[in-house]
Amino acid sequence: MTTRADAAPRAVGRGSPGRGAAHWVHRLWWLLHGSEDRVRAAVFGTFDGATSSFGVTFAMFVQHRQPVAFIAPILGLAIASAAGMGGGEAASSDRSSMLMRAVVMAGCSLFGVVVVALPFFFLEGVTAFVTSLALALGLGLAIAERRRRDLGRARAYALTFGVLAVAIGVTSAVAVLLPGAGS
Repeated sequence: MTTRADAAPRAVGRGSPGRGAAHWVHRLWWLLHGSEDRVRAAVFGTFDGATSSFGVTFAMFVQHRQPVAFIAPILGLAIASAAGMGGGEAASSDRSSMLMRAVVMAGCSLFGVVVVALPFFFLEGVTAFVTSLALALGLGLAIAERRRRDLGRARAYALTFGVLAVAIGVTSAVAVLLPGAGS
């Protein structure tokens, strides 16, 4: 049963919060302070999207690709990540809240992909890379802080940044070893 606190905020009528930035701030608050199921789905989806996106963008950066070359892979990754994470969440549960968790996970996975890839569309070279890394680390920080309630601060940070470090390390190794990495 959905309670008033779990119900999604609704925009009603002209001039309501659904028409601008206040609407999205309200939705973000609803997501982050909602049910633990939604929060877990948001954390998992965002982190999956961010680590996947950083891997693809870093590999393309090492390969000296132009920003326009990032569009198709990132668009494909965003769609596949959202569909895979949302679909996987939907398929893994038979509870009534499954659809909401699947939508939250898909949306947050898409968000994680886009946020980390965005610098490569507006900046160049090392500046784009450093900005992307900072955004990935920022998402990691937010996720670790959210998870500290369940795991304790030290364990939440170690797990979150450990996974991020492994993802970056493996991606870096693969990207450098790919044919044409230095050209």
